[in-house]
Amino acid sequence: MFDEAFISFVLHGFPQDARRKIIRNAFKALKKNGEFFILDYNEFSVKEMPFYFKIPFKLIECPYAFDFVEKNWQKILAGEGFSHFEKHLFFHGYIKLLKGIKIS
Repeated sequence: MFDEAFISFVLHGFPQDARRKIIRNAFKALKKNGEFFILDYNEFSVKEMPFYFKIPFKLIECPYAFDFVEKNWQKILAGEGFSHFEKHLFFHGYIKLLKGIKIS
C-alpha cells in the first residue's frame, strides 16, 4: 500500500473505460488517507481556445484528449471514492494539478 500516487499527462491518452480502471487501481493501491495526484489538462472548450493554443493542440494531441478536456475530473474522482480535493492551475488554466484523498 502506498501513501501517494502521481500520474502525469497519461489519462488523456486513454478511452474513458481505461481511465476509470486506472483510477480504481490507484484507489486500491493507496492506504487510507493516501493522496492521488493527476497532472494533466484542465477542463476547457477546444472551440473557445485562442488559435495559438488550438492549432498545436489539434495537431499534436491524440483523439482521446478532446474527450478528456470535457470531463469534470473532480466529480469522476469523487464517484470513485476520493474526496478533500485541491487543485492548482497552470499555463493560463489549461493545465491542472488535482489532488484527491482516499478517505474510506
